[in-house]
Amino acid sequence: MDLCLDSIAVVNRIPKEAAEQATFKIFTDAQVDYMRDFQVEWGEPVVVKKPKGISSDVTVTGQWGVVVQRVMNGTGALKVYLVQSRFMHIVCTS
Repeated sequence: MDLCLDSIAVVNRIPKEAAEQATFKIFTDAQVDYMRDFQVEWGEPVVVKKPKGISSDVTVTGQWGVVVQRVMNGTGALKVYLVQSRFMHIVCTS
C-alpha cells in the first residue's frame, strides 16, 4: 500500500505534458521543492536523527530506517520504517 501511495505522490508532483503546473501545485497552491521531495527513493536506507537536548550529551541520536512513502500533504516529509524500534515515523528532510 505504501508503494502505491508513494507512486501517486511522485506522479502528482511532476507536471504533465499538457498541464502548466503539477497536480500538487494546483490543489495545494504550494510550490514543489524537487530537491527535498526527490532526494531519496522508496526503499532507500536512511539514518534518521533526532535533535540533541544538550550539546555535550553522548547518547546516540540516529536510527537506521527505510523510506516507505512520501507524505502527500506536504513537501519534504517522509514516512520511514525505523528498523531498531520497529515502528513507522514521519520525518522532515532538510
